[in-house]
Amino acid sequence: CWTSLGKLAMQWLAEQAWMQRNTDALELLVQHAATKAASGEIGARGLANMAHGAARSCRAGGLEVLFVALARAAEQRLNEFNA
Repeated sequence: CWTSLGKLAMQWLAEQAWMQRNTDALELLVQHAATKAASGEIGARGLANMAHGAARSCRAGGLEVLFVALARAAEQRLNEFNA
């Protein structure tokens, strides 16, 4: 989901405008993703994909909660990450 949003945000002006108009929906997505990351249900690759997609989504604000949750979840799975 975040990977797709990141790709769309980088390519299409219409999608960028949609993201700016629908901040409430995106905030729900951030909260849901942060909850899932904190639950321990997402593996290292999923955490990395979420972080990459969220970073590429070009959202200036509102991602702090997600990145904190991703960082904490990644700390618990350090042995699963590779170069």
